[in-house]
Amino acid sequence: MQKSSESFESPNNFAVAQINRLSGLRYFPEMEVAVAELVKALATAAPNDEAAQRFTDDWIRESVTAPTPRDIYEHFTTRAEAAKEYTPIKFRSAVRCTVCNDMGFSIVAKGDYTFAFACPNCLVPKLQSDQAAQLVMPKRSRRRRTT
Repeated sequence: MQKSSESFESPNNFAVAQINRLSGLRYFPEMEVAVAELVKALATAAPNDEAAQRFTDDWIRESVTAPTPRDIYEHFTTRAEAAKEYTPIKFRSAVRCTVCNDMGFSIVAKGDYTFAFACPNCLVPKLQSDQAAQLVMPKRSRRRRTT
C-alpha cells in the first residue's frame, strides 16, 4: 500500500509532484514521514525545478528502486563540496629507516616468540649511544631464588 505525498504541506509543490512520480518504484516508503523526508531532500538539494525534474527522469530511467534522501543529496553534491568534506591522509613518500620502516620498533623473532625493540637506527640520533643501547637491548638481571 503506497502513500501519496499530496497530503504534505510543502512550500515546493513541484518537489511533491516529482516524488509522487517515484511512488511506483520498489521500496517506496509507506510512512508519510519518510515520504516527507524525500520531498524535503529534493526541495533543498535541487538548485531549481528543472534540475529536480532531470533527477526524477534519470532515476526512473536507471533504477527500479525508490531513492533515499541520501541518494538525492549525493546526486546534487558537487565535486567541490565533496572535496571540502574529504581530506585524504598524507603519507611520506620515502621510508627513511630500512630496519623498522619508520615505525620506531624492530621486530625480532626467536623460536616461537617475537619481540619488539626500539629501533637503534631511529634512536641513535636522538639519544646518546649508551642510552640507545640500553633501550635496544635491555640488560636482564637474574634474581636468585631464595627458598
